[in-house]
Amino acid sequence: MICFIFFISFFSLCKSFIFHSMINAGFEAFPTTNRKPRNRFSLVPLSISTTAGSIEVGNHDECLRRIEKIFVLSDLHTDHKANLSWLRDRYHDNKKAGINVPGEKDALIIAGDISHQPSLIKKTLKLIREQYKCVIFFIFGNHEAWIHGSEMDGIGLESSLKKLELVSEICQDLDGVYTHVDGGILVGDREQAYLGDETVTHCENSPCWILPLQSWYDGSLAIDGCQDLCTNFEHWPWVDFNRCAWPSQHYYRPNSIGPLLNKTGLFGVNASKIPLGLNNIFLKRNEVSIAQVRQHLAKCHQFEQDQFNANVTRNNTKKGRNVGLVTFSHFLPNQQCLPDWKNVTSVNFDRTNWLDHGAGKTSCKFALVAGSQSLDAQIRSITNEKLSVIDDKKLVFDEQQQHIHVFGHSHRPKDFNLSGVRYVHNPLGSPRERESHMITECPEFQLIWDTRSTEGQIYAKKPLIRYWEEHGGGLDYMRAYFDHRKLERARKLEEVRQTLLEDGIIL
Repeated sequence: MICFIFFISFFSLCKSFIFHSMINAGFEAFPTTNRKPRNRFSLVPLSISTTAGSIEVGNHDECLRRIEKIFVLSDLHTDHKANLSWLRDRYHDNKKAGINVPGEKDALIIAGDISHQPSLIKKTLKLIREQYKCVIFFIFGNHEAWIHGSEMDGIGLESSLKKLELVSEICQDLDGVYTHVDGGILVGDREQAYLGDETVTHCENSPCWILPLQSWYDGSLAIDGCQDLCTNFEHWPWVDFNRCAWPSQHYYRPNSIGPLLNKTGLFGVNASKIPLGLNNIFLKRNEVSIAQVRQHLAKCHQFEQDQFNANVTRNNTKKGRNVGLVTFSHFLPNQQCLPDWKNVTSVNFDRTNWLDHGAGKTSCKFALVAGSQSLDAQIRSITNEKLSVIDDKKLVFDEQQQHIHVFGHSHRPKDFNLSGVRYVHNPLGSPRERESHMITECPEFQLIWDTRSTEGQIYAKKPLIRYWEEHGGGLDYMRAYFDHRKLERARKLEEVRQTLLEDGIIL
């Protein structure tokens, strides 16, 4: 028994922390709840006047018309006390420092992974609503799908679908919290932006659609040429494999992943623990909302063109802004969003130069449970943007785009433009990741849109591809940090051994 205790202490102190968050990530999805979304605020009909008549854009919450700024954050993981404290303190700290934080006229997009505990999800959302007073848009992450544990067992949850149904109901019961159940929502003063008055030649604000997208991972982001780094994948300690329970029919192999599959699995990797059919079900549930947003964006674009053409006849070529679009999911939509895909314009993975940190096996295994290419296809279908390949080697790199997709899950910050879409990942992550410079030590809510401005989108100063390398000190800091951790583990182990010796427990 004593030896066993000593072994456990040693083991817990000697675990690697390089990609700790990836091991703890897991799964995500949402069931369709039977509850109808209630009207949290007074709804008023809105329309756009065009040369062809009036375009009805449906009901619009009065509160949402006043939204000014849109902030993003993901992977809050408030199971960590330090993260919950960060949320409590950040509002007052940032206000004192004059730094932007969400306020009562703003919106905060949370791209999944608040907690696996229903009570803590509710506590976190209430804290944000009561302290920041901002509107919240939330999509479920893989941690929200976890079952087991004292709280879930006490409720009697035995299914991840039921668990996500419960999480959805928690969100629906809180005023000012919007999820996939509410579909796409238009924020910003739509009527002021698009007046029917012919004298209006240039609108000064930029309303924006916010659209949550359900998804799952299906192995389609697997990195070709790295199969040898994914051996024994079925035994990898990915927490979802033990804490998520899905109906058996979700584990079939859909035709949509056909090119990746062979007789032995995904690229020859045994992927039997991945519910490969689950993602298609959730993508299907997005279609109604996508059709709505696509239709309205097309009408708004036509209105803009009509206004522009009218201005040309008056020798005024100033053109108003199109309505913006922010989609968001928890899972990654393409391989370029993977933590180690350094050249986002490349369609080939440079294994030699990009897996230079000593955790290649974890990185490649994570790709199997990172997200789905089908999600990216759905994202791009809204504005008919497609990934453009040049000479079968490079993808188009765009400097400025009005379609932003926010994602979470990897705990590795990203911000880049690619073929018509800007991809943004701004995780809070874990205290250990911040300490090791995998994520910034001073995380902030990232501002991506201001409906009051003509531009709308708030652009990053420059693309962000691999934070720890570009801003966190690179391999030199990483080696120094983990060498220090190794010494600390050895010191703590020696303290344990000395204590056991002094107590006469070991000789």
